[in-house]
Amino acid sequence: MKGFSEGERIGIKGIITNIRTVGNEKEYLVEDGNATFSFRSKEIFSIGEAIVLNGILKNLKDFAVAQESITTLTGNEAEAVCREVERNLSEKIILRRDLLSENPASSVLLKKMELIAKKLLVARKLNRFFLLRFHGDADGIGGALALREVIRFRAFQQNGAVYSPREAVNDMAILHYENRPILILLDFGTNSESIDGLRLIKAAGVETIAIDHHPLDSRIEQFADALLNPWSADGLVDPSYYPGGYLASEIARLCGAENIDHYAKIACAGDKSDLLQPNEEERKAALVLDYLAVHASFGNNLDFYRDVLRKKELFDSLWQQASDKIKEAVENVLPRVKKTEKNGIVIYTAQLDGILTKGEFPNKSKLTTAIFENFSTNLPMITIGYGDGVVIGRCNSAFVQSRRGLSDIIKRISSDMKNFVIAGGGHARAAAIRVEKGYEKFVVEQLIEAF
Repeated sequence: MKGFSEGERIGIKGIITNIRTVGNEKEYLVEDGNATFSFRSKEIFSIGEAIVLNGILKNLKDFAVAQESITTLTGNEAEAVCREVERNLSEKIILRRDLLSENPASSVLLKKMELIAKKLLVARKLNRFFLLRFHGDADGIGGALALREVIRFRAFQQNGAVYSPREAVNDMAILHYENRPILILLDFGTNSESIDGLRLIKAAGVETIAIDHHPLDSRIEQFADALLNPWSADGLVDPSYYPGGYLASEIARLCGAENIDHYAKIACAGDKSDLLQPNEEERKAALVLDYLAVHASFGNNLDFYRDVLRKKELFDSLWQQASDKIKEAVENVLPRVKKTEKNGIVIYTAQLDGILTKGEFPNKSKLTTAIFENFSTNLPMITIGYGDGVVIGRCNSAFVQSRRGLSDIIKRISSDMKNFVIAGGGHARAAAIRVEKGYEKFVVEQLIEAF
């Protein structure tokens, strides 16, 4: 960085990052990528504005400048200054080097994780506005709590897998007057159904970061300014094995966050990944968060989820309720479960209509998982739950190794039955198909035939 001396006349091109009132003036902080300067003025400027500041450097303690002239930049000039400041800041960042887990995904995706980590730290320095949409389950919540240790954001719980045009328009309205906003999509939003929403938000000029582990539509890269998804990497046996919340936790770790391995393990427990070997308490936490997520959506912050994890009496009560509800649902559905075998695969199917109450815990997805766990085996095995316009599959690693991933099979089935399949997708070991009501059993039969 260039040396300065008191009394020197200087010219700075930078970004206003903070404002406070001092008497009848405003004191502004300006970041040029090498240093943070301050100046006072009765003129009104906004956080995020790019300016040219000319004046006399009064002291070196806080780099206070007696301003002589200030010019607000717009258009290409402003954009050029912003890029230069961000580039200078990024080059100075030293990231933490010890990852939560050394694994095939963290190795091949490290550069992308570092890129996003630097983006977050630079944006934090420049006081940019963050909007986070996180998937409403233990995986998404765990990752959001980890990122919260690094940045402050406005948060919305996302209870579906698609970033729709409706959500994009809502986000445009929220972000319209914010300082060079950044949208983060966590644990959803990289499928083909999200392209229209992402196209809209990009057209609005909003920078987007997508962190996900669901099967990726390669076109997403056109619309996301930064994308982290194991499905974009070559050579990974089961990309979905690396949960979105784990990936977000690795980014938080690179940024210097402490004690976030707990959140990463909760994310892994929620998505049934043994990547980080969650303990019993972390598995309980995943169930509690899944239980809470079904009943509520919190638009402002994640304090509620975090506080529940810290209050033992409340945590234990919620875990007991969630466990009892799953146990009751499994007991009710077991008489309906049918077992068959085909080509060395153990297949369990269950018609779920009438077992569950819509909008309550557990949902069909969680119940199908519980049935799957009830019949756990080392043989290739799949459990299929169906009813009310949905077909849900859960399979083990032996199934994935002996066949292609479940999401690939469902994608093929969806393509072959376009007349009554609405949409389909998911993980290699967990996926679902939305179908026209009345066709659920037929789709199950075709799914089994595909094995």
